[in-house]
This record gives sequence, C-alpha cells and structure tokens, in this order.
Amino acid sequence: MNVIARQTKPLVSRTEAFNFLKSFIGVTTYTKPHYRNSYDYTDLLQQCTNTNSIKKLHAQIIISGLHQNPFVASKLVAKYVELSDSSMEDARKVFDELTESDEFVWNVVIQGYANVGPFAEAIKMCNAMRVSGLPPNRYTYPFVLKACGAMRDGKQGKVVHGQIVKAGLELQVFVGNALVALYSKCGEVEVS
Repeated sequence: MNVIARQTKPLVSRTEAFNFLKSFIGVTTYTKPHYRNSYDYTDLLQQCTNTNSIKKLHAQIIISGLHQNPFVASKLVAKYVELSDSSMEDARKVFDELTESDEFVWNVVIQGYANVGPFAEAIKMCNAMRVSGLPPNRYTYPFVLKACGAMRDGKQGKVVHGQIVKAGLELQVFVGNALVALYSKCGEVEVS
C-alpha cells in the first residue's frame, strides 16, 4: 500500500489548481499576502465618501495595528470630522483612544467642534490641550475664536484673546482675521 501511495503524483500542481480556481471564479487575487502601510490607509481614507465606509476602513486599521500611528490617526479623525454632519462622536472616540496626540490631531478635533458643535467643547479641548503640555498654536486659536463667535460669547473671546497676546500670536494673519470675525459677531465692532 505504501508503494502505491509513493508512486502516485498529483494530476495538477498547486499553482495550476490555484490559477484554474482564479479563472473559474473570475477574480484576481494576490498570490502573496498584501500588507498595507500607513500611506495605503491614508490614500484609502481619501476615497471614503460616507461614515459607513470610514467605519469599515477604521476596523481594518485597528486590525492592522496602525490605529496608534499619529499620521493615520490624524487622517482618520479628520475624515470623521469632514463627513460628520451633526456629531463629533466618532472622531472623539478615535481621539480619546490615542495614547499620544500631536498638535495636528488636537487642532482637527477642535476644528470639528468649532464647525459642528457643541462649540463650548472646542474651548474645553483647547484648555485640555494646554494642560497636556502642548501649547495652542496659530492654527488652534482661529478655531477656538470661531467657536466663541458661534456662541456669541464675547467674554470667553476676550479670555482667548488674552491667551493669544500672551503667546505672541496676535500678529498672525489667521488669528487676526478670527479676532475681527469674533468681535464683529459679538457686536463689538469698535474693538475689532
């Protein structure tokens, strides 16, 4: 019995069988495993057009272990912010799960709250950013000022204005424009 088993050879090789199966099914597949890197995921994120597609890709990012990559995480948060019409819930969940957050991802979340709301959360996030050891920058303050303007909160706007002066950013173009917009929304045209 062993003699017969040893002499028998397969009718078709594995490669031929695999190629036949591919042609039979009508799909092309990779013969080697394909591992995505951070650039692949950021390119795929640009193709997402709704939150459902982002969530599917987000699951793949988690499985791949790249969910803590600052580059991928900031792009993921930005895409959730971009496609969220009324809620920052998904973007905030991604942000809260990060072990380390850079200025860019903080600014993306603050921008989201300044655009979508709740606007007071943008101010809270700016304060949390400062407490975490990252100073708000010339990109942070326009979003915070926009949130103050949306709430028509001139008092909070003046507090933020003081922080801007203390940081030496009052002459930055984006910051200056945001200050003018804030004071005009709050009815303090003479200050603007």
